[in-house]
Amino acid sequence: MGDKPLRTVIVVGAGASHEFGLPVGTTLQSEIRKITKMDVSSGGIRPFSSNLFFHDILPDVAMQSHYTVNDTVRLAKKANHISNGVEHAASIDNYLDAHRTDTETVAIGKLAIAACILEAEFESSLAYSGKGAGFHGRRHSGVDIEPHNTWIGLLTKALSAGRDFDTFCEAISSIDFVCFNYDRCIERYLFGAASLIYPVEAFDVEKLSDALNIIHPYGSLGDLNPIDGEHGTFGRHKDRQFLISASRNIRTFTEGMESDVRVKISRAFTNAENAVFLGYGFISVNDEFLFDEGPFEIPSLLGTTYGVSEERSEFIAGKLKSTCMMRQTPHQGKIQRGSPQLRAEGCADLIHRFSHKFEGIGGA
Repeated sequence: MGDKPLRTVIVVGAGASHEFGLPVGTTLQSEIRKITKMDVSSGGIRPFSSNLFFHDILPDVAMQSHYTVNDTVRLAKKANHISNGVEHAASIDNYLDAHRTDTETVAIGKLAIAACILEAEFESSLAYSGKGAGFHGRRHSGVDIEPHNTWIGLLTKALSAGRDFDTFCEAISSIDFVCFNYDRCIERYLFGAASLIYPVEAFDVEKLSDALNIIHPYGSLGDLNPIDGEHGTFGRHKDRQFLISASRNIRTFTEGMESDVRVKISRAFTNAENAVFLGYGFISVNDEFLFDEGPFEIPSLLGTTYGVSEERSEFIAGKLKSTCMMRQTPHQGKIQRGSPQLRAEGCADLIHRFSHKFEGIGGA
């Protein structure tokens, strides 16, 4: 491969963002249940104190120039139906898939997702407190890990060790992040940490932003827009216009990925010498998007399977062997080579365990 840096693809799932205090699975469903709950039994609408802001912006999802009381009641009833049903579905995405022909219900669901995740960003360990650059956010009740000891914190330490800012950016540019989360935790940490690690005169947020390649298969809440360490849009949960915009940026698996995203994912896996799966659930519908253009020839593969049964871990290992670890031979065609190294541990634990591998990212 000459002097070209070896490329790495890192697939990021909800378990990875949980290290910062963001909700996963059933916790997100519970938060959506609370925010969409409305009292419409008397024909009028009575929001609860915890979701007044959500109630106020609910009519905006209809994108009408004028609203009647009947419009508002109709939307509130649909929100309440989400509240009553979301925890009985496999996920919020599965719930919205069941209502895919009802554009208003899908729009309300997306608004609830955006509202919950933006508030989670605001309450996360990566939040700002108005004290300038750095991580002075509220300590989430369920998080006992400091940002610098999370998976992205340990990865940043590995990539910045012995490198100046320019070569750090080069190492970052050799990674393709495929992030299934709507949040902006990866870029928030990298922008904030790099501004603290390197001299003020060396740090260039635009250069780092250009080097950072994050593919969001289902969209995200929007660009972070950091400027010299300022927080940009991270955790902007009380900004009406941004919340509406954020909800329209995200997609459900029913809507699928845009064609250019599929091309980017295929290219990332085709060019990768290393693949890492962090907090990723290996859900079939997402696996199809990732491995559709395979099988791929990736020599080294690591992944977390925290909370996964031994039987399912064996199934995942077999799937990764057949989709990612194949080799083209002159006489036998494609044959399987190597085995994925899967560990039933957290994302930070995996980065720490294989720190020697991550320190070499970006090398030729």
